[in-house]
Amino acid sequence: MVPVSLLLTVRATRALTVQVKWCPAPECVFAVEVSDSTYDAGTPLDIDCSCGHQFCYNCNQEAHRPVDCVTVKR
Repeated sequence: MVPVSLLLTVRATRALTVQVKWCPAPECVFAVEVSDSTYDAGTPLDIDCSCGHQFCYNCNQEAHRPVDCVTVKR
């Protein structure tokens, strides 16, 4: 298994058009990456992590598209 710090270092040297975020699931060791062309901070983006957890990349809540993040946080 490759150390997470090494993976992040390698990914950081790749194109700067990739966003990386840790999965918010307890005990999950995976990070997900999303290209800037896919990511829009104002729009929910549902992610299926390799651990099986589904979450919104924008607000870290459970996957909720098409409902916006502001409504979910209420």
